[in-house]
Amino acid sequence: MKNRRPLGFALMLLSAFPVAKLPLAQAEMGHFGNLGQPTEVHCSDASLLATYYGFFDEIWISRKMDQLDKWVDPAFMGPEEIPGAPKGPPAVRRFEEFVSTAFPRRMLFNDLVLCADNIIAAYQTVVAINDGPFLGQPPTGLLTRVTWTDTYRFRDGRVYQTLAADGDTLDTKRQLGWRLVPPGASRPSGMPVPWVDYYPYAKPR
Repeated sequence: MKNRRPLGFALMLLSAFPVAKLPLAQAEMGHFGNLGQPTEVHCSDASLLATYYGFFDEIWISRKMDQLDKWVDPAFMGPEEIPGAPKGPPAVRRFEEFVSTAFPRRMLFNDLVLCADNIIAAYQTVVAINDGPFLGQPPTGLLTRVTWTDTYRFRDGRVYQTLAADGDTLDTKRQLGWRLVPPGASRPSGMPVPWVDYYPYAKPR
């Protein structure tokens, strides 16, 4: 288990770029892990790794939506096709707009990157400030730090499928001060709910 460094490195980046767009791709942020140390990489396919870093740096770090056609296959979709859901670049754009609305100031770090057979799996740390509405609730201005896992399949130099995109949404809600309760239940003030971890439902405080 790697040691976690203080939040100072991430906070420096967030404070240095207080606007929505963080133009940091030129620093190759995809090559850095949790709050500053180099990414742990297990990947013998240098071309695939370079493609992933390019996609990560330009789309998720610099948020260059005008580069989506370069990095995202027109047939891009999730693990299963959802009727009526957008595919290709519009699907990525919609997700980016959703996240940027709630967390315009955020930074992602690749802690661990694995690859095989045109598939990249990346374990990440996400540090963000809740400056906008999130899931129907008003902004809190609070800082969050959560883990995230992305798994992509690539072909012809572009990502064409996400096999999994799993973030710790429950911990995000906790850090934003939401009160978590099991479905259908109300939580008396000050009373702990020991089984709350099994129910990813939330209500604002």
